[in-house]
Amino acid sequence: MEIINREYREGDERGIYELYSRVHPGRSSDYDAWYAKWKWQYQENPYGKSRIWLAVDDGRVVGQYPTIFWKMKMRDEVVMSVQNIDLMTDPDIRSPGQFLRLEKTAIDAFNDSSVRLIWGFPNESVLSGHIKSGYRKFGQYSMLFRVLNPLNLFLGEPHPGHRRKTPYNLERVSKFDERCNTAVEEFNRSKDLTTAREIDFLNWRYPESGGFQKYYSTDEQNVDGYFVYKIVRAKGLRIGMLFDMVYTSNAELKRTVKGLCRLCSQDHAMLAISPAMVNKQERKELLRAGLSNFVFYDRISFYVMMLPDRSQTDPTQFHDMHFTLGDLDYNG
Repeated sequence: MEIINREYREGDERGIYELYSRVHPGRSSDYDAWYAKWKWQYQENPYGKSRIWLAVDDGRVVGQYPTIFWKMKMRDEVVMSVQNIDLMTDPDIRSPGQFLRLEKTAIDAFNDSSVRLIWGFPNESVLSGHIKSGYRKFGQYSMLFRVLNPLNLFLGEPHPGHRRKTPYNLERVSKFDERCNTAVEEFNRSKDLTTAREIDFLNWRYPESGGFQKYYSTDEQNVDGYFVYKIVRAKGLRIGMLFDMVYTSNAELKRTVKGLCRLCSQDHAMLAISPAMVNKQERKELLRAGLSNFVFYDRISFYVMMLPDRSQTDPTQFHDMHFTLGDLDYNG
């Protein structure tokens, strides 16, 4: 085989879909459904259309290295970064050499751009390649949970028209608006490293069509934070999965977690779960707020590569990093 590594061109979508189908046969869907998600994920991001590199053999897509643009808050500045996700190669041609060549093509391109760092959550199949390319481990996800009413296991889905009492300090919103800016800015200032949260990006990332429920935590007219959760199903259980959360004080964190658990229970969920990468103090506050420390995600770790000559900031000195499931998962 003579494999050519090149950037995505319009019209490559069908070849990428066929690669997905070969690599993940159990997740296959019809092309139209797959393309709708792919277009949202890679073409409609308000921070910019994704850059995707492909390995092509005689017109057939046999590997891909997709990236998504994110604004990252690093200490006192906001910089452009990219996250790599959905890295894959055809089962018939998998080799460390081919992956490294594809990754080098992407890294070389970003070295000539305004992007300051590349990051991701690599699995075992690509971890060694990332390390050889210069990535370094910066943190690890853990899972916190709270058991809700056990009877929810037998209740099934609530009736579509069921009414529920919203906790007094919560306001459900269909879209984020400028009211949350103050809380977001205050939250970001307290972190050394986290993904920036801008209104357009949040509304793109958490569409209602994806089943995401968005709530402001309010004190009279002020928005003191927000959270995003979604009911997911795993092994027959309904689970309230926290995707993103912002708060401005420890007291607000407690109220938010309490309200989240109440809403999850009303949605007949058995568990409320928060997968996140947080510092020791934040984990301590989450435990005080009613969650329990369940298990570390040993296979979900955060790796970063700073691009040369782009920043004098060394993230290895960062002690307060915050990432939630929404920074990792793209199943919306």
